Amino acid sequence: MINKSNIYIYIGAFISQIVTLFVSLIVLKYIAPKTYGEFSYIVAIGSVIGSIVTLKFEQAITISENEEKSLDKLIITLQTSFVLTLLSLPFIYFFGNVSPLQILFIFLISFSIGANASLQQFYLFTNKHKLNALLSVSISILNLFFLYFIYRYNQGLLYAYAFSYFVATGMFLIYTYFNISKYSLLSVKKYKEIFYENISFPKHVLPSALITIFLLYGNPIILKYIFSEHEVGVFMFSMRILMLPVILVSAVSSGIFKAKMSKLYIGKEESLFNKEKKKMLLFLFISMVVLYPILLVAIFNINYFFDASKWVELKLVSIYLIFYVCAQFVYIPFSNLPLILNKSKLILSSNVFLLLILLLIYLFSYILKINLNTFLLMFTISNVLFSVYYIVVFYNLKFSKN
Repeated sequence: MINKSNIYIYIGAFISQIVTLFVSLIVLKYIAPKTYGEFSYIVAIGSVIGSIVTLKFEQAITISENEEKSLDKLIITLQTSFVLTLLSLPFIYFFGNVSPLQILFIFLISFSIGANASLQQFYLFTNKHKLNALLSVSISILNLFFLYFIYRYNQGLLYAYAFSYFVATGMFLIYTYFNISKYSLLSVKKYKEIFYENISFPKHVLPSALITIFLLYGNPIILKYIFSEHEVGVFMFSMRILMLPVILVSAVSSGIFKAKMSKLYIGKEESLFNKEKKKMLLFLFISMVVLYPILLVAIFNINYFFDASKWVELKLVSIYLIFYVCAQFVYIPFSNLPLILNKSKLILSSNVFLLLILLLIYLFSYILKINLNTFLLMFTISNVLFSVYYIVVFYNLKFSKN
């Protein structure tokens, strides 16, 4: 799956994750789990809002007939994201139990995430892989730079994260603005036209994506009402460490896979479409088998090289979550296939099923006041079973020429 065309995306992801490791070392040494739990709560709110306010129009960018249509979709996504983010802030302030300063952070994170996702999809479609690589590296380097100077201050972790995302994304928005001809805001008439051309995304993809968004970002929001902020911090930081290979390999491959498979589907190249599925499955399996044992060895020997005494639960929690992240490693790229093949009902039904499972787990945990280890066991087993089943279903979807 790695070639001369997309090697820059993998290099960018690799560099950004190396930088993220340095950020993680700062967290391990200086940040307490409770502080990280509070940070995760605000970031989760901003991430959820940022992922919803695009109405999933960014998913349409790579499924375009030409660059002009892709650009139209980029602009409508940015405009929609900005307006809906502003409209959401009063509700977050009154119902989210946050301060005015945290509202500012939520705005910065929310808009940055929506704009970032849109730019990444546009760069993928236009084969500007160097820009995608530079975007991810810029965010991680700025985060490390800000954090190095302000981690000791109150909410320093949050300052660094929010400003790094906003500044880096802003720079690339400005660069894109001055390097694309005919780049302008859409008129009301043009906006409505493009909106209705892509109505399937807010109508079908967004409801389905809500569960995925909830799965990715909703955990600290819900867990805050079940466990202590210390336990939430341990869970979220352990997840962050274990998701490094997912971000580095699986998520990057997913974007490339989606763009390539979309073009094969539009071009009605069935044999190549099926061949790419097999290549992706083999690539993911080999990568998973190589990367995760290395990561586990590093986690279990961290104290030999670095003082991580504040995070004594990291090893145990990692054991519980390792199978979950491995399942996600394979599931994420193949979850694009129903979208490409216009199987919107399958996307919706699978995500509703997962949502019901998770809600039952959260409800069971809240009512019975179970400990974190029992929750992690239920969380992992249910998600692994779900992922394995639907990987098989998605992989076996038939290529439709209509």
